[in-house]
Amino acid sequence: MTVSSVCLISFSNIAVDGRIRRHGDLLHRLGVQVHGVGLSGPAAAVAPQWPIDTIDDAPWDTREVVAQALQLALSRPLPGSAAQTYWRSKRFQAMYAAAAPVQADLYVANDWNTLPIAARLAHQHGSRYAYDTHEYAVEEKADRLKWRLVWPPYLRALEGALMPGAAYITTVSDGIAALLQTDHQLPTRPVVIRNAPAYVQTALHEPADPLVVLFHGGLHQDRGLEQLIASVPLWSRGQRLLIRGNGAADYIERLKALAAASPAADRIVFEPAVAPGEVVTAANASADIGIHPMPAVSNQTRFALPNKFFEYTMAGLALCVLAGTEMGALVEQHGIGTLMRDSSSEAIADAINSMDLAGVRACKQASLEAAKTLAWESEVEKLTALYAGSPIV
Repeated sequence: MTVSSVCLISFSNIAVDGRIRRHGDLLHRLGVQVHGVGLSGPAAAVAPQWPIDTIDDAPWDTREVVAQALQLALSRPLPGSAAQTYWRSKRFQAMYAAAAPVQADLYVANDWNTLPIAARLAHQHGSRYAYDTHEYAVEEKADRLKWRLVWPPYLRALEGALMPGAAYITTVSDGIAALLQTDHQLPTRPVVIRNAPAYVQTALHEPADPLVVLFHGGLHQDRGLEQLIASVPLWSRGQRLLIRGNGAADYIERLKALAAASPAADRIVFEPAVAPGEVVTAANASADIGIHPMPAVSNQTRFALPNKFFEYTMAGLALCVLAGTEMGALVEQHGIGTLMRDSSSEAIADAINSMDLAGVRACKQASLEAAKTLAWESEVEKLTALYAGSPIV
């Protein structure tokens, strides 16, 4: 497939959305005319050299949510109703209206919530659409009972109707690619473009007691942070926990209260997120172990490969992640850390306590080496090949 113009559509601030920004910047360098349509938000430190149209993301109207919930319930017995439900949403109508004037050879939907928009625009302009799903959509919020009861049939119906017509499908991990192919009986497996940032070279930061364990990223309720904080009193060698990131103010206050009540309160520190361009260097300078204790409650969490995995690696940290996950497989493959048997506070403590200075140093060195391939530069060839019409391996 060869294209001269591409429209990237996303319910995110595209200028600072790492995955989409890298996609657009690559295409621009290849000489493709790129146009983004997304949400308004803070300006990027370095503005893209291609245009982005934005809309304000208005909060959900309560009456609309209730009506939509009733409509979604029809998606199980009547899969065809999913599209009708989708187009009743004012939010989706607004994004479509913003993208409609953009004429392109290819419309790229980023996640399920823009897939019907990209497909409709491609049909109207006599062009094509592609689908880049950053999550395993049908299980994205599987930790919430109400979500599990209503949303999966709707998302499965939307994806099932539109994925077969896509010029290409990409996703973030091998596990999700395999699930999508099976779920929708796709003739070819979606192409895996890992959500890895551009390579940042760092030097070995020698570990020393007490070791510092870092969690950085969005501070959300599904990340296992409560269990992480509860594990600190069980850490046997005075290891310290640094939690760096932003989130809902009330949730962060609850985490801080939990930490303040801990017998190990003096070993737990909170810091706000640093600028995106400083994440790797800040981690390198301040920590020895990068941890991600998010419970593997679904295929979505089991096969997740978040930015922080690659950032920890580039920062030259030893990693501590869950066994039986895609992250865990990469940790074992590259010898860059240890695995937690589950996300309980006891299991977290056992994993942290198993890491001594010598072992951490060896993992840190291995991470610095692995980072040379676990980076955006290794993904560029696969994405470039899609646009050049080359076969994907």
